[in-house]
Amino acid sequence: MHIDLNNIEKGIKLFNEGNYFEAHETWEDQWRGIEKSPEKNFIQGLIVIAVALHHYKRKNYKGTSKLLGKGIKLLQELKEPKMNINIKVL
Repeated sequence: MHIDLNNIEKGIKLFNEGNYFEAHETWEDQWRGIEKSPEKNFIQGLIVIAVALHHYKRKNYKGTSKLLGKGIKLLQELKEPKMNINIKVL
């Protein structure tokens, strides 16, 4: 399955609006259909960070810390920006 950039952009919009759980759900649908690849890891990193921020909003700081570390690690594995997302700004 190829990456649907409209789906990714929809998730970015939700994420930027603070709708982290909904962004996670949007990206997860995409992630499940992709074969193992750097792009799949990238989307997984976005998912994990969105869930971490959802935990933060719910004051689950332990879950936030654990997931942020995992998400950052997944995104740092990339050698170049993906899908026009600036990882450093994120």
